[in-house]
Amino acid sequence: MSAADTLEERRELLDSRRLDRPVDTNESMHLAKERAGVPFAQQSRDMLSLRRGSGGIEPNEYYYFGLYDRTLFDDAARAAFLGRWRVHRMASAFNEEVFGKTGDKVAIQRMLAAVGIAVPRTLALYNRDGTVDEGIRHVGDIDDLRRLFLEIPSAGLFGKPVSSVGSLGVISIDGFDVESDRLQISDGGSVSLREFVVELKRYEEDGYQFQERLHCHFDIKPILGNRIGTLRVLVANDGEPQIVRTSWKIPTGTNMADNFWRKGNLLAAVEPETGRVYRVVDDVYPRLKEITEHPDSHVRLIDFMLPDWREMREMVIEASRTLTGLPLLGWDVALTDRGPVIVEVEGNGGHPMMTQLAQGRGLLEEPAIRSVMEKMRKMQPSMPVLLFRYIRRKVLGKAAP
Repeated sequence: MSAADTLEERRELLDSRRLDRPVDTNESMHLAKERAGVPFAQQSRDMLSLRRGSGGIEPNEYYYFGLYDRTLFDDAARAAFLGRWRVHRMASAFNEEVFGKTGDKVAIQRMLAAVGIAVPRTLALYNRDGTVDEGIRHVGDIDDLRRLFLEIPSAGLFGKPVSSVGSLGVISIDGFDVESDRLQISDGGSVSLREFVVELKRYEEDGYQFQERLHCHFDIKPILGNRIGTLRVLVANDGEPQIVRTSWKIPTGTNMADNFWRKGNLLAAVEPETGRVYRVVDDVYPRLKEITEHPDSHVRLIDFMLPDWREMREMVIEASRTLTGLPLLGWDVALTDRGPVIVEVEGNGGHPMMTQLAQGRGLLEEPAIRSVMEKMRKMQPSMPVLLFRYIRRKVLGKAAP
């Protein structure tokens, strides 16, 4: 066993596996019966009906949205929830060519910057073949990385894979200690450069980017400190783009990223027209609790008005016009000390949990979403075509016509 193998087995610095909020189906079945009085047979009928319905709800979604609880949802409200795989399969197959472009963060940022939309500034790109855009520095080995880290800007660096989603593989770097050859991480820890390089190699084919770290708007700083909590802005992009729902991903503890799947992070429902926070949750059902203040800063969250809201809305609408052909878009937007900045986009709208759990309402309650889903259903390719595209993408690594 090589030294590199030993390092990889000992520790995983850049998380490569998403650990969604756990839902024990067996436990949830019993809790639904004991707490909500729903017999097992009724739960089974509910799940079968919702799975076959417009939303395509999976059993785990039935439980983590709390759809078994008749005191929270009647039949119409339950039927309005969208399942992750139903919407993702339909949206990603709708226009595979355009959808494929959204998986490349560098390409999307380049495209948005070309039309004057604010995006994070990429300082360097690590990859195997040395291909980079003009003005972006290439780093290919440990010596290149050491030179990069010796020049870390005062704002710090944020690293993330070019093609992954859900904040997998991210790192927030405060500085570099020359004597120990170690990176100083924003969670208070540190890691040797050699250990970091070992983990970075898993991203050398698609690439790993280093960006100047963003800092939150001064109105938000009393709540989050120096951390960024991005907005998830869901856009119905059929014709003129329309912002349908907004959620705020709120980091807590020592989490370097704001994604809700990370233990302890919160999810807030935000009025899309005004930017007012009106509900905050800390988990999925049956553990879900509504939160009124941030657990670290103890600043009140309910009724907090997020800043630069008009500018954020205008930016998202303009950005959505650059991705015609994708009917659902999930933009991640940072509200920073230099104004709203678009961090990335999910070309299938992103996980429906992000805009249903905190709001406590299914997305099919929104006329724009019902319209988009119906259009995608009518234009959905046949199963043989979908299978051909899948095989072509996996084998040849490119989209099929």
